[in-house]
Amino acid sequence: MQIFKSIATLFTSSLGSQLIVVLMMPFLTRYYPESSFGDWALFVAVSTTLAIVSSFRYDQSVLLPASVRDALKLVKSAVVTGLLTSSLALIVIVGLYLFEIVEKTIYLLVPASMLLTCMIQVVTTWSNRCKSYKLIAWAKIMQSSSTAILNIVFVILWAPDLGVRTLVVATMIGQCVSLVWLVWPAIRRARKTFSLFSRVRLSKVVLLKYCDFPLYSTPEALLGTVSTMFPLYASSYLFTSNEAGYVALAHRVLMFPVALIGGAVSVVYAQRFATMVARNQSISSDMLRVWSIAGFIGLLPALMLNMFGEYLFMFAFGEQWQMSGDIASSLAFYVYLLLVFALTSGAHVVLRLQHMSLILAIMTLTGKIIVAYMLQENLINMMIGFAAMDLVATLFMNLLALYKSRNVKHENFDVA
Repeated sequence: MQIFKSIATLFTSSLGSQLIVVLMMPFLTRYYPESSFGDWALFVAVSTTLAIVSSFRYDQSVLLPASVRDALKLVKSAVVTGLLTSSLALIVIVGLYLFEIVEKTIYLLVPASMLLTCMIQVVTTWSNRCKSYKLIAWAKIMQSSSTAILNIVFVILWAPDLGVRTLVVATMIGQCVSLVWLVWPAIRRARKTFSLFSRVRLSKVVLLKYCDFPLYSTPEALLGTVSTMFPLYASSYLFTSNEAGYVALAHRVLMFPVALIGGAVSVVYAQRFATMVARNQSISSDMLRVWSIAGFIGLLPALMLNMFGEYLFMFAFGEQWQMSGDIASSLAFYVYLLLVFALTSGAHVVLRLQHMSLILAIMTLTGKIIVAYMLQENLINMMIGFAAMDLVATLFMNLLALYKSRNVKHENFDVA
């Protein structure tokens, strides 16, 4: 089946890019203090949160139109809104810095990182529409490789004076490499399409047709991203940069299978779901198949991490990261179940359930705020509470998508 070849392509790239990141972490944790990891993770969290909504989610709607011209109009809309929101973010952050509300100069780079992430999202979605999975795959590998190489160079040159600045600079240069890798081959291989893109005008009719993305998907994505990053925000605010560093490392390791498997499967199935729904075909059997296979594969690794997480972290990253191991061990089964159901997260977008997702995102974030207030004395218990809230929300949204998809007559269908 073509879909498995597509998944294999993205899985291989995810494996390569994520292995580069994971193999670099034991090296970096022995040179960078916990506080630097905490500040770096907070920078990435803020820029990612803003980038997710910077295009008003028109980038996600690119998969849906049958017309290439309409899809390109949505691409241009996403690019324009991304530029405008990044400029606005720059003005706001400079103002906050001048009034000393934001004290660290590194946060002045947030709008630039936000814009880079936004553009990568737009071009990746377009490449997904065109089924250019190898292009997406290599972009991920190049981003991870360039970031890793720069981090090694920085350690060699400035080992005594390493800090959050070098981590941020390496991250942003990696983003630049990824964006160039995505855009340049696409322009060379599809000059007619990009010539059309340069001539196409923003269309009020097209924007209104997909107005549910800025109206519902944008606030839902903002709340969802804030909710996802909330453990880092809460640990930074309620504790210190050191605790934020522990949470950041645990989160990065726990998200390794999510990025490795989830990235490949969700990208391909998002395109497949969009095609099937457009043809009035049910996606319920595909959702159930993904859940059962992922549940079987992930059970043993989750069990091993739950039992030996503390010792694995101390061995791999150093004894000073024992707390990260405790956090990862406590969250192993929660993250395992989250991964299983997150693989089909694209279903609620193609089924146009953004309004329900928005309501659920509000409830989840509210619940996490309550958890943070009630469990602020114990970092690990607070992290468990956050994970439980995420699991309930993800499970509910996927079951709702499954229920709605079963109202559509199912036909066997393989994406060509």
